[in-house]
This record gives sequence, C-alpha cells and structure tokens, in this order.
Amino acid sequence: MHRNDGVRQMGIEMLRQYPGLAVEQVCMELFDHDNPRIRAAALEAFVPGSAGVNACGAVLGRLDDADEETRLSALQTLTRLTEEVALGNPDKMAISAAVAERLCATGAQAVFKAECLVLLDKLDHGESVEQRGLILAQLLADEDMEALIAGIGAAGRMETEQVQERLLECLEHPHPAVREATVHSLGALGNDEGLAPLIELLGDPDPDVVEAAVATLGQAEGVREQMVDELMRRPLKVWGGLLGALIAQDDEGLNDALVASCRERLVQASCYLVAIDRLERTGDSAVQLAIDQLSLQNGLVQDGVVRLLGYLGDVGVVGDLMERLSSDDEAAHENAIELLENIADRELLTQLMPLIESDRETQIALAHQVSGLGEGGIDEVLELLIHSPNVWTEMATIWAAFALGREEMVTSAVAELRLEAREVMVEIQRKRGESAMAEDQPLTTMEKITFLKESPFFAALPLEELYHIALSMEEEGAREGTAVIKEGTMGDKMYIVISGELEVKREGGPRFAVRGEEQVFGEQALLDEEPRSASVVALG
Repeated sequence: MHRNDGVRQMGIEMLRQYPGLAVEQVCMELFDHDNPRIRAAALEAFVPGSAGVNACGAVLGRLDDADEETRLSALQTLTRLTEEVALGNPDKMAISAAVAERLCATGAQAVFKAECLVLLDKLDHGESVEQRGLILAQLLADEDMEALIAGIGAAGRMETEQVQERLLECLEHPHPAVREATVHSLGALGNDEGLAPLIELLGDPDPDVVEAAVATLGQAEGVREQMVDELMRRPLKVWGGLLGALIAQDDEGLNDALVASCRERLVQASCYLVAIDRLERTGDSAVQLAIDQLSLQNGLVQDGVVRLLGYLGDVGVVGDLMERLSSDDEAAHENAIELLENIADRELLTQLMPLIESDRETQIALAHQVSGLGEGGIDEVLELLIHSPNVWTEMATIWAAFALGREEMVTSAVAELRLEAREVMVEIQRKRGESAMAEDQPLTTMEKITFLKESPFFAALPLEELYHIALSMEEEGAREGTAVIKEGTMGDKMYIVISGELEVKREGGPRFAVRGEEQVFGEQALLDEEPRSASVVALG
C-alpha cells in the first residue's frame, strides 16, 4: 500500500496472483483503514478466497465511502467479482439495486457512471436499459475529454454496436488519448466496418495510437485480406504498422506476401540511398530536410524487415546476426548471411545489404545494384521523390527543388501532390512573387520548419512533427527595451529568435545570458508550469 503508484500497483498484482484466505483476510481488514489510498488499494487487490465470506456485502459497503477513489475502486471490484466469481441471485440483485441507485447520482464522476453502465450491462439489468442508453449517449457527446474517454471505454466493454458511428467520429478527435481509447473500443466490438478505418490510424502522429491500432488489427480476422492488399499502397509508416499487425496474426500462409512486400520496400530504400547521395553532392543546406526525411523512411524499412526476420526465425539470433552483417570481419559477415539464408531467401538479404553496409562507397554501389538506378542527375532524383507516396517527402522535395532552382520539376506535378504539400508550394510561390514588392514578408511554413530544425531544441524531430509545430507558430516583433517575457508571470508559449538579440536578466540584476538567431527561450515554463524565472528583453 505504498505511496508510490508503481510500487502500490506491483503489490496489488502480487496479491492477486496468490488468492486465498490470507489475502482475503488482509484485504477485508483494510477496507476500513483510515487512509483512503489503502482502502482503495485493498479493494483493487481483493479476491474472495472462500465461499463462506460475504464478499459482495463487504465491497458494497464501500460504495458510500467518503473518498471518491475508494468508491470507484469498490465499483470496479464489483465488476471484477461479477466476471470472475459465480455469484448467486441474491448477490446479483443486491449489486444491481445498489448500482442502479447510484447511476444517476448527482455529481458522480464520469468514470464512475461509465463503470456503473458496464456493471449493470453485465448483470443484464432490464429496468435500467433505457437510462443506460441515455447516459452513454451523454458521455459520448460530452466535450469534457475525461467524460468522453469514459464513455468510449464503456461502449467497447459493453460491445454496444449502436454507437459505432459515433466511435468512428472519435477517431478524428484532436486529442490522441481519445483516439487511442476509441481504437481499443472498436477492437472490442470486432466489427469489420469499424476495424477497417483503423488502418488509417497506423499513420497517426502519436505512437501510442499507432501501437493500439497495431495491437487491435493484429487480432482482427475480418480485415486480414484488406491489410495484405494495402501493404504496397500505403506510405511507409502505415506499411510498418500493417506489417506488425500481420506478423501478430501468426499465420504462415501470409509469409510469402510479407516477404514480397519487404523486397519491394527494400528496392525503394536503395533508390532513396542513391537520392541521398546525389542530394548531398549539391552542397546546398536546403536539401537536408529531404535527406533527413529519406533517412527516416529507410530506417522504417530496415526496422520492418528486421522485425519480419525475427518473426521468421528467432528475434535474439536475428539481432546478433544483424550485428555481424554490419561488421568489418568478412568471415563473420559471410557466416551471418549463410545463417540468415536459413530464415529467409538470399534475394531478400541481398536487398537488405545496402541499408546495413557501414562503408559509404560500398553502400552506394550496392544501392545502385539493387535499385537499378544509374548515375542520374539532380533532376532525375527530384522527379523520383516528388512522386513519393509520402506527403512529407513531397514537402521536403518541394523545398529542395526551389532552393536548387529546379521549381519546374515540382510545379509540373502540382495536380498529383497531396493537399499539405500543394499548400506549401503555393505559399513559397506567393512569397517569391511578392518579395519584390515588400521587404518584410512573413515566414513561410517551410522557413519556420528550417528555423526549428536548426535549433538544438527541435533538431531531432521529424518533418511531420516540425510541420505541425510550425503551423501553430506566430511571428512577433519587439522594439529595443521591450520585455518579451516578464519575470514572475505564467507562460503559455515559447520563442525562437529569427533575427536580432535579446538579453536574459532577473529583476534588479545584470544580464546573465543573451539569446540570438535560432536560439530558443521561454520553454521551461511550458515544461514545469512554473512562473517565468527571468525577464527577456529585446536589444537594439
């Protein structure tokens, strides 16, 4: 019953693993403890160890506990008892009556109401059917995120197909926690119509949402054929999720399709290695966004192929062999190939080699062999990249093309571009057309991204995340002596310096830092939600 949540949860799990009279007695004695945290934890850990104990009566008594968390724990324990213990009719009737009474209680937490819905549904409580439907609809329509997530979770646990349309709408909610909860609920419903949209979520910017979608699709049967068909049609990020989900299906009949998909992606990865080499040879810093984007894409391919090899063989063995493949020891290298050929065919390994080769000259030579590309110029590279299935690659290519004076290479493909990429190109064109008429033009989205990328604070972020940050950025100007940040105030934004300098100082003291171009300031207040620790004033 430790104060630390992690330690306490570990203790609860340990007690649950060893049910019996001793655990039962310990928990029941703690139901009346003075500390509400201990009462709640005892309820979570409680498992009846004998038929003679009035388990339901003991737990029901805590539904009127003064502590909110304890009341919720009592309710969740009753749900667990209903699922795990063969309750008699008197117990079921007592639970139904007590929970139905509290379903509409004034001021009850949304999560408490949602748990009431689930428990009454499991008990098949007929008298509350209509009321339960109304409350579930209210939770799913609530603008409060906690209430909405509680409603989504209840819908999934109750397997309420009538609200599937509303759940599908929640997949587009701006907050990732809502999308993640929706994925789990749609998975619980198991309806093919509800599972298919989860393929789109494999490209979600939030990793927890993607992980939930992969796990859910990995257990789905009705959309298996669709997932196989989508393998080569989708951008790499979605492909990686589909590959993971299909591997989780653990169906040997899918292996040929998965290997074929990896081969195609490896050929594309070699094309990107050739493109990276050609872009680097331009010597223009503006192509770095494209290089980073292509490197990220190739990393996804390598991860996916290694994951498949681990599934076909042994994860630990494959990891060791991959290290040997990248070794300078020729004997170890050949030995690793021979062993991996027992897991997958030589063609797949040949196509993988460019990605794991450490010597750059050898890597590019192998990439030319695998991709079939010759020593083309920058125009051929831009032509290849602008037709990428990935919007972020399109965007980075547009930026590189304009910087290299090859804008006609991308403007001619405008009709094929995705919306975000097209908007970026139009924005760049507009600024170039207006530059002769005005000196102080606002930064384009791509210029904002470039500034972010050059700042150490944001340098490691991928283009996709930088793009969304850039969209939320606003430009501000400050005259000499203006306090952009005042010490002691609460902050709701951070800054990156485009030009000029600002001094950092505390009230009544000298400056102790200066912030200049591409430097970030004000970020700490967003991280710890504390008042600003110093003032930042514009210099001349």
